Amino acid sequence: MDELVKYLTSKIGYTLTFILGFGLPGNVLIFIWNEELYLELDILKLILLSFGITFMLFIPNFILIAEICIIAENILKRKIILSEPYMILFVPISLTVIEIGIAIACKIVNSDFTMNQCWKNIIGPIVVIVILVIMAETIISAFIALFQKNRRKK
Repeated sequence: MDELVKYLTSKIGYTLTFILGFGLPGNVLIFIWNEELYLELDILKLILLSFGITFMLFIPNFILIAEICIIAENILKRKIILSEPYMILFVPISLTVIEIGIAIACKIVNSDFTMNQCWKNIIGPIVVIVILVIMAETIISAFIALFQKNRRKK
């Protein structure tokens, strides 16, 4: 246990990013969305649900940022700042916090705001953008490879 504490304190930036980036937004979302559920759940279930909600939004954001990095590196032929390990985690977590913040703000402003509307207006478009970026990255990579192949033949 002492070794775990030493390791976590040596990586305090990552630890705080993980706790504040994953735990807090989901926790606040659960409280705003359903206060009774928040008060009824025991702490372990609340933590798991908080992290689960945030993680479900983090994955598409992470894929989106990773694909953008791949496209940019293929086009620019150099490493970009988003490829740094801390940025590849910080940017998707920031996007996730912003998305959850928008959902919380919508619920505060309009108490009739539902998860269905949240999916249609916030999460759905993000998933569509991720799919489009992956498709675009594949097409752009194919054209770049074809262009380089034709260029080598000459």
